[in-house]
This record gives sequence, C-alpha cells and structure tokens, in this order.
Amino acid sequence: MLNNARGRQTQARGTGFTLIEAMVVIIIIAVLAGLVTAVAGRAVRSSRESAERELIRSLSLAVQSFKQDHGVLPPLVNDIPDPVTTATPRRVNLRTEQFLRGEVSTNDPRYSEHSLTYYLMGVLDEDDGTGVPIDGVVGPGFTAPDTSTTGGMVFSKKGRTFDAYFDPLTGGRSRLVRNDPVRITINDRWGTPIRYYRWSTRYEEDRSQPDFGEVLGPDEIGLNIPIALGGVPAVRDELRTAQYAIVSAGPDLLIEDDDRGDLGKLNDDNLAEVGR
Repeated sequence: MLNNARGRQTQARGTGFTLIEAMVVIIIIAVLAGLVTAVAGRAVRSSRESAERELIRSLSLAVQSFKQDHGVLPPLVNDIPDPVTTATPRRVNLRTEQFLRGEVSTNDPRYSEHSLTYYLMGVLDEDDGTGVPIDGVVGPGFTAPDTSTTGGMVFSKKGRTFDAYFDPLTGGRSRLVRNDPVRITINDRWGTPIRYYRWSTRYEEDRSQPDFGEVLGPDEIGLNIPIALGGVPAVRDELRTAQYAIVSAGPDLLIEDDDRGDLGKLNDDNLAEVGR
C-alpha cells in the first residue's frame, strides 16, 4: 500500500509543470506577445503613412486643378500675424513675389497653413464687412481669384464661381480644424496642420553663398528652396524644378524649419508632395 501511494505521487509529479517549466512557458508567451505587438504597431504606422501620402497627393492634384483653371498656383497666405486683414472690406493677406524669391529680410518661413483651405476648399464664409463672404460664396467654393488687384490675389466676388477642388472628408473623416472664423487648417492624421510651401528660383551671377532657405549644393545656389524640404529624401531630386510642396509632419509631429535653428536636424519622416 505504501508503495502504491509513492507511485501515485511520482506519477502526479511526472505529469505536472515544474516552476522552471512554467516560467519558460510564460517567457515564451511574453516574447511572442511582444513580437505580435511590434508587428501590429508597424502595420498601423504603415497604414497611416500610406493614407497620409494619398491625402497629400490628392491635395497636390487639387493644386494642379486650380492652376489649370486660373493659370497660376494658389498664392501663399501670410499666416503672421493674421491670414485675413482687419480692414474693411476684409481680404486675404498674401505674401509678395519678393518674399517668395527670398529677397525680403525676414525670418518668416515660406509656408502657409491656411492657403489650401482658402484656395482649394473655399472656407472663408466670414463676412468681409460689407455683407458678402470674404471669398464671395457661402459654403464650399469661391468666386474667381482676381489676379489684377494690387497687393495680391483676392476673390473677385462676381462672375463665375468655382466648386471646391478638394473634399475634406477624403479618408473617411473631416480634417478641417476651425480655430476661429478665418484661421482654418487641414490637419494630417497625427493632428498637425498640413503646410503649403511656395518659393521662386533666383539666380544671380555674383552670389557665392547660399541665402535664406537654400539647402542644396554650391552649384545650385539660386534654387532658393525652403530648408525643411531638404530632409525629405523622396522628393529631393524633384526640388530642382519644383515651385511648391505640400508637407505633412509625420509621426513625430515636427517639421524642422530654417526659422527654428534646426539646420542639423532635418527630418526624414516628413511626408511631402512637390510640383510646379
């Protein structure tokens, strides 16, 4: 009988887990869970980046449609200090051609967070002070931009109207963020306003040093390209002939720019689409 009891105890120990075996199993499960989490995280990031690339590509196509209809690229709005003037009638505050060529002595960057919503979507429904929306149309769309007006491209508020070139519901949800009636941005999937960069090339025989924003080699002085775009390897080769760029900050929420003193920290996770 004693031998039978000992046999049953030995059999029970033989069919169970020892403490070491249980720990090994737990470690294996933890490692597998970590691997699955890492793979899933990369898949989510890749999916977000693919969707964001599609968004900025759609915005670039809208810019090209605007250019085809109006003969010019959407202008660069002066976000600082106010994208819309306070005078009556209220109008969009635009950058000058001298600014785009880098000839203005300023540290202001050559981008706008409002140009795309104004000129591709027609969001300026705010009264201009005379009882008419700033862009001439209530709701999406706008009247023809008037390029003959001194001081920049304002909305004519008469004649033909144009539908919005871009639907902010692209991607399944609205990306528009209305900070106030005239400060309206379109944000990327990480919540950062998408930037629209504009610049003009400028070649001068006597220039020996790169000027504000130039990021390419000494043989390319005069291209006058904003420094933030030099950190986007995917578009670097296209910058020689480009005149605008649409940029998303990417997962780190930052766009390193020349006005922030980050010349050594150009960011290769920025997503950009360039064109002319």
